[in-house]
Amino acid sequence: MKSTAQNCMLISTVIATGVFAASITIPGGLDDKSGKPNYLKKPPFLVFAISDAVAFISSAAAILIFLSILVSRYAESDFYKSLPLKLIFGLVALFCSIKSMMQLPSLLLTTMTQIESQFSFLHLPFCQYFYS
Repeated sequence: MKSTAQNCMLISTVIATGVFAASITIPGGLDDKSGKPNYLKKPPFLVFAISDAVAFISSAAAILIFLSILVSRYAESDFYKSLPLKLIFGLVALFCSIKSMMQLPSLLLTTMTQIESQFSFLHLPFCQYFYS
């Protein structure tokens, strides 16, 4: 259980680092005058921002849950209920962060191509299938 928690915590940390970097580098850039994102009013950008936030928050929650497994006292009574529940909740949070992170490339592609083409929705099912 300890090695599982260590490995999952490492994966959660890498995911948190990646989605944090994705949130800082805003797709489309910033407006020079106002300092706001250029695609702020576009629905794919909002979905991108929400998916990025969900990935970061669930990854941070998974890090904390796996850290609580690593610092537990490993008593016999903990193995009955406490540690398995923590492991299940940590894996669910890790799965949510992976799923949200895997949607980011297709949302980024949708955000960037929606401006140039009125038929950009045609590639969305293709991107969702291969990136999710």
